[in-house]
Amino acid sequence: MNRIEKFWKAFGDDLHSERGGFRWTRSLRGVHQMMPEDSYWCGNGRHQALADDLEPLIPGMGKVKNPRKNKHLEHLRVVSNAYYDLYNNGGGNRPSQIYTYAGKRSVNHRYVHMALEFYLDFVILSAHAEQFGLDRECRLA
Repeated sequence: MNRIEKFWKAFGDDLHSERGGFRWTRSLRGVHQMMPEDSYWCGNGRHQALADDLEPLIPGMGKVKNPRKNKHLEHLRVVSNAYYDLYNNGGGNRPSQIYTYAGKRSVNHRYVHMALEFYLDFVILSAHAEQFGLDRECRLA
């Protein structure tokens, strides 16, 4: 069982109890898209301050420095790329990766958006703990 499967096994029920507000937005192509009101895309995610601390450490292109040592930061980079694709392109370029992080296949867009926000919270906490030397890491149960 990989890290993503362990995450959804431990925390999958929490997602269903989340009550996030959604609003309709219009993308550049005129397509309606549902998104959470509090999201990293809008700059007001649950752990936005921690994400802002990590942003300078993630390169614009390519992997992070020493990805074996910085595995959580590298995972944040990869998940962030999938997150960007979901919000910018509707997930068309990385559908299998997005549904892997969302924990399920063949689900509606509302679920995928909420699931990716929820998973990104975990990834940000893990990367922040790794980079800034906190006493404990955000681990799976």
